[in-house]
Amino acid sequence: MALKLLYLHGTGPQSESSDRARIEAHLELVGGLAPADVHLVDWVDSTAHLAYLDVTPALPAERYPLPSPARRGLVPAGTASLAHAAALEEAAESAQRPLDAEQVAGGLAAAVAETARGEQREEGGILTASPFAELGLQVLTNHLVDHRPEYTNAATVFLGAVARYLEDGPAFRASIREAIAEHTNRGDTLLVVGHSLGGVAALDVLTGVPDEPEVDAAAVELLVTAGCQAPWLYLMHALASLSTEVTQTEPFSPWLNVYDERDLLAFCVERVFADRPGRRVDVEVSSHLPFLTAHGHYLDDPAFYRAIGAARRTFAASRTS
Repeated sequence: MALKLLYLHGTGPQSESSDRARIEAHLELVGGLAPADVHLVDWVDSTAHLAYLDVTPALPAERYPLPSPARRGLVPAGTASLAHAAALEEAAESAQRPLDAEQVAGGLAAAVAETARGEQREEGGILTASPFAELGLQVLTNHLVDHRPEYTNAATVFLGAVARYLEDGPAFRASIREAIAEHTNRGDTLLVVGHSLGGVAALDVLTGVPDEPEVDAAAVELLVTAGCQAPWLYLMHALASLSTEVTQTEPFSPWLNVYDERDLLAFCVERVFADRPGRRVDVEVSSHLPFLTAHGHYLDDPAFYRAIGAARRTFAASRTS
């Protein structure tokens, strides 16, 4: 039987040729994964318009003027969105007034440390943060206000895609089921790998959603999620395949969940689903990259592929023992 890797992308910009090349280059270097035939599942395209959405008109006009048509014309080829134009414009202006990185880091560190210690003070019967925590939050707030258009535009792409998936999930999952069925009918062994929201959709399809057709999950050797929000959605009662009120449903397993601590859109599964049967494991990779870059870095991280190879060996051994 041939080994097939089905990859479900997340919500960011997609390039089938680039994603395939990134995956195949690493598979050749990791024992237990080559030769694997890579197939990219184009499972969601109805959120593409969000990349062209600029929320600046919905923000205070005095502080956030719209990019002028002349400056929009300076956007490099391939950067086809007002959101990117606004970000480039803001970056150019920020270069004239650099942010004090040490001040930001120090303030945030103090805020986080003191919040963790529960250091608060009471004023008039109301608990407030300590002065150091307030300083950290002020620094963070000032930075977010200065850069609100690009942060909001970036958040809109992700949150909009999640909202569309929650609304139109059956249609999206149908295309994934078709891709899985195409390969299971050939007798292939499948590794299903989902990044970000792609991991959520993969879990839903393989676990099974009430009133939707089932797939031949037995043909899937391993589910791999990276930078995945499934545990977060589950805790919010927003995961289609699993309910916090129906605890006997078993999430698909074996399930390898890879996360980077610096990826704030990545969540862990082991403790969330500890009361459910099945085999699942969290594995951390450390990119040491900024948040958004870390979220998109999994396909370029050799540790990600080593984790998949190790999980295949571990789960294979548990099946034969």
